[in-house]
Amino acid sequence: MIHPLPEINVVNLTTLILRNASERRVSPCILGYCLIPCTKGQKMMFLLGKVGEGKSRIGLVLKNLMGYAVSNGSIQKVETSRFARADLENRLLMVDDDLNMNALPKTNYIKSIVTAEAKMPLARNDGIDRTSVRNLAVSDKAVGNTQQHNEREKDSYRNPDIIPQRTAWNVHFKKPAASYTDLFAQLEAAGTISTRGLKSDATHYCELVFDVNSAYFDNHGGYEFAKQFYEDAYKAAVQIAGGEQYILSAVMHADEINRAMTEALGREVYHYHLHVVYVPVVEKQILWSKRCKDKALVGTVKETVMQVSRSKKWASKPLLDDAGKPVLQKNGKPILKKSYSVLQDDFFHYMRNAGYTDVERGERGSTEEHLTVTQFKVQREQERLDSLTSQIDQKEQSLAQTNAVLSKKERELAAVQKKSTLTKNALIHAQDVASLGKKTLLGNYSLTEEEFSQLKSQAAHGFMVDVENRQLKQQLSAAQQDSIKWQTRYRDLRNDVQPYLDAMRHASERVRNFFENLLARRPERTADAPSKASRQKNAEL
Repeated sequence: MIHPLPEINVVNLTTLILRNASERRVSPCILGYCLIPCTKGQKMMFLLGKVGEGKSRIGLVLKNLMGYAVSNGSIQKVETSRFARADLENRLLMVDDDLNMNALPKTNYIKSIVTAEAKMPLARNDGIDRTSVRNLAVSDKAVGNTQQHNEREKDSYRNPDIIPQRTAWNVHFKKPAASYTDLFAQLEAAGTISTRGLKSDATHYCELVFDVNSAYFDNHGGYEFAKQFYEDAYKAAVQIAGGEQYILSAVMHADEINRAMTEALGREVYHYHLHVVYVPVVEKQILWSKRCKDKALVGTVKETVMQVSRSKKWASKPLLDDAGKPVLQKNGKPILKKSYSVLQDDFFHYMRNAGYTDVERGERGSTEEHLTVTQFKVQREQERLDSLTSQIDQKEQSLAQTNAVLSKKERELAAVQKKSTLTKNALIHAQDVASLGKKTLLGNYSLTEEEFSQLKSQAAHGFMVDVENRQLKQQLSAAQQDSIKWQTRYRDLRNDVQPYLDAMRHASERVRNFFENLLARRPERTADAPSKASRQKNAEL
């Protein structure tokens, strides 16, 4: 379905989008292509540029222009989540304003979406929406709890997915005027149903739960579509129960959130389903007994009642072939088709005939209508566990680093504290020295023998320290002079051997061979060659 688009001046739009150098690279034909409900062009557009060049403005303009037909999303989620892919159905454009391709290990689904070469797995692994209906036996003991749950009469619920603020959204297709047990008693008193001959522990109530996976309703408009779907499903329930008079309550729950899809899509998604509580009845003929005075009536039908009987209501039926004949086993006995399978077939065919041709029958051999959702929740919880484990590992690493830094700071603090203690002690000692002596009347200072002795000791210690400091300064000065001298020698030597180093850098092999050949040659004396002494003597002459 293509939603009507608001009117807009294309010239002004083009002027707005193409007003700077970066945005001129966006072709108007590509923007126009976004309005076409197909992938014939097989294009995916990337806008690259610096911060503040207007890339996000283009997405904003397209959102305002196309309305519902635009979806904000994440390419990473589209690649990894089938619910995110389902959110793109019936949309013309998806905008990812914070693209991070480095986070993608692969892009198989993205390629398939752009090229439209294969059917996308959406809400399920197989991409199929399936009908499901369960038939539950409700005991007399449990019927009160069933009523409290279905009619939302409890103050609190064990199911954490129930959102009490959404209870007003629940829809009754038949609202009970009294309690389930009172309604049952009224039916029995009116003769609408009969409990004659039932055992004390017989089942008086049954509950049908109709369901389709949450993604089916979310992809078709959500709440309003669900109301119409389950209104038609209620008509099927009337046929299954044998008449609306046997139905005590029928309510569509719209207040149970699907947390897995909500988390995956980043918006609230609710799980719509229908509860129908009814009395299971079968038609039973009561015959005239032998005690009848009119012997002609014995064995004939006295009356027909609707007998309460779950076992007879849901008895297994023979499996029929294409010709309508029972399919037999090897021993000649007919193969029985379980009532649950019959119920699934009847509900599926009814909804197909009602116009819901995009749903399939529930999986054969499965009795759990929430199987896919449950599996997905388990998967999400496993992913959540893995994420938490990774976060814990990171926190442990960070803690280890913090502990290492803390240990270093503790050592530095200890050193500072030690130095501070020494300084403090020296200061205290200096203050003690400064406080020696008492001022006399003449303005002089007098010392006690102990103070005088202490002062001499400090003076001698100070003199020795001063001498030691002068020696250390002389040694430092000599070392600095030696350092300067050796630095000069190093520079001179470096300059002398620099040609050799340059040669080694450019042609190390040739230089090495040259020196090897040179060192291998030893000067040989010949008879004609004068000695060093004779050369010196000749030079003197």
